[in-house]
Amino acid sequence: ARDSEHSTALMHAVMCGRGDAARLLIASRAQLDLVDSDRNTALIYAAQQTTFGQSRSGMIQLLVSAGSPVDTINVEGQKASNYGPTAQTREAIQQGLEEFRVAQSGLPVVQRKVVALLISHGIIESIAQVIVGYWDTFWHYFMGIR
Repeated sequence: ARDSEHSTALMHAVMCGRGDAARLLIASRAQLDLVDSDRNTALIYAAQQTTFGQSRSGMIQLLVSAGSPVDTINVEGQKASNYGPTAQTREAIQQGLEEFRVAQSGLPVVQRKVVALLISHGIIESIAQVIVGYWDTFWHYFMGIR
């Protein structure tokens, strides 16, 4: 579902600094590459936020590590890496990309084959959904959430 500006629930969660809602939406297969009427993605909105401090970097890392595209250009001709304190933004993007790479390379061969099979049958769209699922399972266990 989108609003009149074509923004998604994930974009609104990011704009409001709601990491918990963003994490839930990502785990529920929210599309990370969707753009609104200004061609902004959820990642661009996360990078534009200036009031969330450290949670801003965490939101950027979350989106990138889940597979959000980092090179989308909005109507202003800007990518996510051009917003906010750019050094901080770029560092968060790089950390997210590294987490994504490590998670992908860390899957054993059998798991990679299972993921490829799930993707080919349309059950999941990307490896990012499996990675977020593993993270959420660990987080719930760690926090004692059943």
